[in-house]
Amino acid sequence: MNTSPTAARSFIDPEYVFTYIKEGQGIFVIEGVEYQIAAGDMLLMAPYMLHITKSHPGREMIQCVVHFDLFYQAQRKGYILCQPGM
Repeated sequence: MNTSPTAARSFIDPEYVFTYIKEGQGIFVIEGVEYQIAAGDMLLMAPYMLHITKSHPGREMIQCVVHFDLFYQAQRKGYILCQPGM
């Protein structure tokens, strides 16, 4: 769970990212497109998408964030391929 102060933060993640806005409201900028977000909103981003989160001045935004892979990608360093039963 992320708690965002009013400062903007930018990310480029090598995996899929699911974000649920638990409390507050703010702005998500995804690949240069700005979206107004509020409690109850959900976002799903593909790997390597530049995204910036900003809460409104003086307000806190609480996000639940899950990073996950759907497909094996050999070019990723440190990738561990899980076998059934691991």
